[in-house]
Amino acid sequence: MRKRKQLLLVDDHPLIMDGLCALLRKEAGLCVCNRAGNGLQLLQLLTTCYPDLIVLDINMPEMDGIAAARQVKADHPDMRILCLSAHFDKALMQMLQAIPVDGFVPKRLAGEHIVEAIHRVLAGE
Repeated sequence: MRKRKQLLLVDDHPLIMDGLCALLRKEAGLCVCNRAGNGLQLLQLLTTCYPDLIVLDINMPEMDGIAAARQVKADHPDMRILCLSAHFDKALMQMLQAIPVDGFVPKRLAGEHIVEAIHRVLAGE
């Protein structure tokens, strides 16, 4: 039996978080191991858990996804990060590539695209 991949979801909007959890609950091989509402909570959780992938919103209070991703990659260079955002522009993509995160999905895409991106990042693509 294959081990299910552990995901840590980070988003400050409860509706988005609940929707992602419901979507991922249906996916064989994936398990949401924890949730955080901002980058500071994410960093605290990483002291006690080590997920296979962090699904990280960009715009959040207290510590945004950019700052959180930089800190995660500094502390855990092999940690995989997939970023989500309602905003999509060249400057954002350049910042994410400089960190570097492992993937990006605009929130405007359908759920199946997010699930596909999760599987691709977990596969090392």
